[in-house]
Amino acid sequence: MKPVILAAICGTLVAAGSANIALARKAKPGAVVLQLYYNPWSATILRSNNVASVTSPSSATYCITPIKPIDPHIVYAVASAEYLSSQWYPYGGYAVWQDTTVATDCPAGDLEVRTIYNGGLYPSGFSLVVFQ
Repeated sequence: MKPVILAAICGTLVAAGSANIALARKAKPGAVVLQLYYNPWSATILRSNNVASVTSPSSATYCITPIKPIDPHIVYAVASAEYLSSQWYPYGGYAVWQDTTVATDCPAGDLEVRTIYNGGLYPSGFSLVVFQ
């Protein structure tokens, strides 16, 4: 009888240990789950982590498709516009992350960023960091 009880206890401990390891592999609160630096003029991802692609369904609206799914209910996104300078349009606009749980121009599962200057939507390079 004792070997059976011991085996049951060991099995329970191994199962609990496996569950703890699985939890440890998940992103921890505050962990960066996506990073992107994007140039819309060349439609180029300059640097990224966990980004499959970026598309633009309309001017200054960008849909970011993550490699691994991201739950929009538990993330904190920070978008930042790149300063643009040319002889015609020297400006620094701003970029905003659109909460896709409210409204979006992007497919389900994508993240959305819009770039804005002087009240209008204008293409701009941007960076996006998403924390969980």
